[in-house]
Parts: sequence; structure tokens; C-alpha cells
Amino acid sequence: MKIIRAIVSGERDPDRPAGDRDVRCKSSPEPIRAALIGNDRAEHVFALAQPLETSTKARSRGATAGWNPLPKPAIGGRQLNAAAFDVRAALHYVLGPALRPIHGLGPSLALKLVAECGADLRT
Repeated sequence: MKIIRAIVSGERDPDRPAGDRDVRCKSSPEPIRAALIGNDRAEHVFALAQPLETSTKARSRGATAGWNPLPKPAIGGRQLNAAAFDVRAALHYVLGPALRPIHGLGPSLALKLVAECGADLRT
């Protein structure tokens, strides 16, 4: 995220963001630096900035809205083909309490629903 924020804020020197890599990253700074050298087109930076801004707003909105904590999941354990991140928490940040637990609608299906229909589920 530090690298993405640096690119969006206007950093074009590939050495600086490459040094901000996460300590858990298995790649050395050299391949990251090589990947950051390229064509800095304005539309690509804009396309990178949009989801960053959206996720930042959603996280701050969830923290300040006084939402109740996420309810306990109805499904115990990890399912096959489950996402590598906490889908329930991500949906909660984006939608808040709007997506209530519905019988038969698990996190993966809810994510597909939001991806296809958008965050406004009123229509």
C-alpha cells in the first residue's frame, strides 16, 4: 500500500517506493524497482487512485459511523475456494450493515452480488 500511495502522490523515482516494500515480501528490491520503471501515463495513475480513494473513504466511514461489530459467521471453518482475505470484513467496510445475514447468502456469493450489481442494492 505504501508503494501505491507513493505512485498516486506523484513519486516517480523507482528507488524510493521499492525501498518501501513490506518486510514479508519475498522479492528483493531490484525486481520491484524494475517493475516500477515504465510509462507513467496519467490515466493509469488515475485508475490506480480511484480504488485507493474508495477503500480509504469506506474504511474511515465504517470507523466513524458507529456501526455494530461484525456478527459471528454462520459457517464454521474455511470453505473450499474461499478468498485469501476476509470477505465479510471487506463487505462490511464498503456496505456497512446494509448487507444483513441472509440464509443461503454466504460471503463469496455476497461479494459476487456486489461485484455484479454495485454497492447500491436498493434498486
